[in-house]
Amino acid sequence: MGKCVRCMAGFYGVNCTKTCRYPSYGTDCQQKCYCAEYQCHVIIGCVDIGSGKMTVEFPTSNFLLGCIVCLLLVLVIFKVIKLIPSYRGYYEIRQKLNRQSTQRRYDSINVDVRSPTDTVLQNSLEEQERNDDSV
Repeated sequence: MGKCVRCMAGFYGVNCTKTCRYPSYGTDCQQKCYCAEYQCHVIIGCVDIGSGKMTVEFPTSNFLLGCIVCLLLVLVIFKVIKLIPSYRGYYEIRQKLNRQSTQRRYDSINVDVRSPTDTVLQNSLEEQERNDDSV
């Protein structure tokens, strides 16, 4: 029975008969050439034909973008961690001010709640004191 075998770099398909299409190259054709098609070798990538040197180019833009995204993510996490304690402090101050405000409102509406009988009795006592003073 047929077994799947990994193709050499630069090849793919049944029996590894197909070569990577430009701009792809390498193992499973997963790397990308950043040079002209005639300079892109299916196994090793970009080749400088004039000097006979082979230069492998890496997709630095993707790597750089990934680093920037990670850095921004770390900065956001640190900022959130820093803001949480200050928000808790703000929340506690706000609760304290609300309690003080509620207490002041309660104190301002805390009226004399004596019964009418007490009021009549108080008035009669005050009247009697005035009469005693005048004598």
